Amino acid sequence: MKFTQRIKALLLATFFAVFFITGCSLFETSLSGFGKIEFRIDEKTAFRSLTEEEKEGLYVEIKLKGGYTAKETLFLAEETKAVFEEIPIGTKLYAEASAYKIENDERIIFYTGKSEEITIQEGENPISLKMRKAEVEEPEAEAGEAEPVEAEEAPESEPETSLEEITVTITIEESSDITVTVDKDETDIDKGIIVYTFTAEEGYDSYTWKLDGEEVYPTVANIFKFSTQGWITGTYDISLITKKVIVEATEESPAEYEYYSYEAHLAVEK
Repeated sequence: MKFTQRIKALLLATFFAVFFITGCSLFETSLSGFGKIEFRIDEKTAFRSLTEEEKEGLYVEIKLKGGYTAKETLFLAEETKAVFEEIPIGTKLYAEASAYKIENDERIIFYTGKSEEITIQEGENPISLKMRKAEVEEPEAEAGEAEPVEAEEAPESEPETSLEEITVTITIEESSDITVTVDKDETDIDKGIIVYTFTAEEGYDSYTWKLDGEEVYPTVANIFKFSTQGWITGTYDISLITKKVIVEATEESPAEYEYYSYEAHLAVEK
């Protein structure tokens, strides 16, 4: 009887020891670890409905959105793998993708897809991204027989788009948990330039800004400026990841951090 009680006590003590060690390990990695996402495209089976001619010059753009933003564009003839690394553990995100070609300076989209939202774990993170064939709009032909076209005088060239004809719409993701103010500067409006200044609240240990997934390095860490000069019609993604130390590093253990995010989408229409 005493032997049985000793065994039970030993097993109970072992259970609590394992639970305590495992819990501590998970707590530390959730604050300071990173995860990774890798996308691979099988050239032989991908986009089967497209002809070989249509596949020539095909690009695949993959975007991560949500609590973390990044973008990779693959030229299918040369690249078939996109890798996103050093994503903070605990980040909630999803992926969007499109397969397209550029013809006459226009983007023609053949396939689009969007994944479910996932939470990043340490190491490799599987994510399912299924792409469906997009409807390619064709110009409508006019009814009736074609009539001969008579030569006409060349029409006067239309004036260039003025700033008043440019519309900029800013949408903030609901998942953003950083306070960011946006100010508009029209000092150079006569030159066709508007500058939007994004100012994040102070108090974080680091600020990482990205424009369409590419990291940018502003002069002041918590301030990013976006100018309409040189930008064409389209949607531009601005994201911010901040980091704050919650437990200082010691000789026995590394520092522990908390991560925060902000994401905005600027839709520019001319």
